[in-house]
Amino acid sequence: MDFPGTIYLDKDTLSILLLNLCRSLNKWGISRILFVNGHGGNIDTLHTVSMKIRKKYGMLTAAGQWWELLPPKIDGEFTETHGGHAETAIMRAINPKIVDMSMAFVPKVKSLTKNIETISIVQSKFEDGFVRIYYRVGDVSKEGSMTELEGATDVKNFTTATPEAGKKLLDKVVNQLAKFIPEFEKIEVPKTQEEP
Repeated sequence: MDFPGTIYLDKDTLSILLLNLCRSLNKWGISRILFVNGHGGNIDTLHTVSMKIRKKYGMLTAAGQWWELLPPKIDGEFTETHGGHAETAIMRAINPKIVDMSMAFVPKVKSLTKNIETISIVQSKFEDGFVRIYYRVGDVSKEGSMTELEGATDVKNFTTATPEAGKKLLDKVVNQLAKFIPEFEKIEVPKTQEEP
């Protein structure tokens, strides 16, 4: 919510929504669900919902996050980057009118102190290890772009993020998911007894 135009559901609302959808699908004989997730902040909720419906209904779920279905780096840039090369290319493929390429030069996110380097939305480097500090993207980036992995460059240049590159990335994600689904259907899981 640090950036104009953002809308969201809080975790409790999202959880209730997903639980109700899954309960309804289960009533009609659906036993497996593939969540296609586009926001890393949802993964804890998806995990919690998945465990609840596994216990209550015996349903099996999986979550495919688009950036995890791609190589860790694309064109030399980390795939898992808020507003980075991959996201910019994909958004340019989906709706180029909403992407302002004058903002394609993004400075590295600010560190929290001289000795605490921001690595991701929850991970910070301190000396030779990492500590989880829970802050918002807006706390460390006024642009909303931030790498999710150690080793970010000082200034990121995403002008090479073309709509054509975005279409290739989208196609790869869709193809990965299409190949995953038949394998997911083959998984044999033991029946669970309904728990209260």
